[in-house]
Amino acid sequence: MTLSNQNREANMAEALRLLLELLGDRAIDLEFLNDDPAFTGVYPTTWKDLEDSHLVSARPGPSWCWYQLTGEGWLEALQFTGALDTVEFQDRFGRLNATLISFTDNRHEEGFKQIHVVAEKAGVTEDWLSNILKSRIWEKNTTGTGQSLTIPRQWSLSPLASICPGSKSILVRYQPQITYRKISNLLIN
Repeated sequence: MTLSNQNREANMAEALRLLLELLGDRAIDLEFLNDDPAFTGVYPTTWKDLEDSHLVSARPGPSWCWYQLTGEGWLEALQFTGALDTVEFQDRFGRLNATLISFTDNRHEEGFKQIHVVAEKAGVTEDWLSNILKSRIWEKNTTGTGQSLTIPRQWSLSPLASICPGSKSILVRYQPQITYRKISNLLIN
């Protein structure tokens, strides 16, 4: 039996919702087993569709498969569930942007900050910040799974509403020039 496009899309949306719900605020590196009882309604073809769409990555075993959300999948799940438009998300994202802006005060060149420093000052978890970076919410050229942020010396002002459609009143801004770099055991202020 083949599924209609409408049923396939609905099943993909449900799978993303379940993955996001089970993930909570943890890092997207968390893996989920496809035969977990929570996923009994997710069709095998849906997992393949999600993987082909780069919304999950797969690590197959003999008779099972581990899946994890990609940054793109996490962002897609947030958009689908409406989480991007919640006051909680907007508040977190606003604090993060305000923190990044504060790091550019009186600076004439780009600077580096450890993720734990940025997360602590913004009042967000390192996992959530890592997910934000991996989702490429600011731009599409972020790469790596590093531990440091490059903060441009001028953090320009563009409305958050362009990132979170449906956001009506947001005062924070974003900059499409943030980069994510891997730095091991190196602290640069």
